[in-house]
Amino acid sequence: MRLAGVAAAGALLAAVTPPAWAQQTTTAQTTTAQTTTAQTTTAQTTTAQTTTAQTTTAQTTTARPGTARQSAAQATTAQEQAAQPTTTGSASCELTSETATRGDLLWGFKKSFRQYVGTTAGNAITASDGAVVTAVDEVVRDGVPNPAGIPTGAYRFALGRAEYRSPTDFTLHYRGKVAFSYPAHFFTLVLGDPEVRRDGDTATLRADVELKAQPGAPTGSKNLPDVDLATLRPTAGTTTPAPGSLTWSAVPASLTSAEAFAGFYQAGAELDQVALTAAADCADLPEPPPPAPAGTPPPAVRANALVPPLQYRPLANTGADVEHVLWLGISVLLAGTAVLLAVHRPRRT
Repeated sequence: MRLAGVAAAGALLAAVTPPAWAQQTTTAQTTTAQTTTAQTTTAQTTTAQTTTAQTTTAQTTTARPGTARQSAAQATTAQEQAAQPTTTGSASCELTSETATRGDLLWGFKKSFRQYVGTTAGNAITASDGAVVTAVDEVVRDGVPNPAGIPTGAYRFALGRAEYRSPTDFTLHYRGKVAFSYPAHFFTLVLGDPEVRRDGDTATLRADVELKAQPGAPTGSKNLPDVDLATLRPTAGTTTPAPGSLTWSAVPASLTSAEAFAGFYQAGAELDQVALTAAADCADLPEPPPPAPAGTPPPAVRANALVPPLQYRPLANTGADVEHVLWLGISVLLAGTAVLLAVHRPRRT
């Protein structure tokens, strides 16, 4: 009975305890499972780390949008530069207030005034301090330029300095003086240091104007510094901006006011057209007109022998020829003398 119980207990134990090969298999499976679990965990960890790194990279990129935009802008600029044609030195030549070192203003003021002063013996037109008289648009009489030996061409003023911002926004300061002397009419008129200002479609020529009246003139001397002398219409002329330079030609001009030129003309009177240049050293400019060749003026005539009673009369208002007026006066004087002689002829007895 006791043996039967022991046998039953051994059978139960055998049933509960697995054999050695089963224990080894179970151990191997457990080890494999643990290894798989470890590998899975490692893979998951690696994946998580990779994901974290990618997330960090994305966050870094997102946190620095300027860098991306800057890179894109640099790439666009490089593409645009590659698409532009290759040019030589003129591409880098720029006209600014600092680089504007050359240029000229060519202007004759008003040809009828040059004729009024420059065709009468004893008068003078002189240029100084950076201005010269050219042979451009000289007064011609009977096929002879400058018939009185006085230079009557337009005037060239040299560029002094510039305040240049764009082709439609600038002030160009030119230097030089031109003096018109008419002793018989008791005056000398000086035009000096003109400047051209442009603001959009409007432009003005300013200058120093001085009237030096001599004793006997019906008006006193006047000094008008930096006066608005001429209204310019640049859109009606030819204006040509180029790399490093600016060129105007045939720009219409009219007198701003009667007082601006000492009362010689009415406001709105048409003046000579304006041409100008301004350029940097790196720019190409055409050669300016040279000074007029020196002439031989005829002998001067005494002022009181020309127009004794008139003293001062700016005939440039009408464009009249002074010489013709003088001959008319002499003719009238002779006719009056003849009449007086006829009236007072002594009677015969």
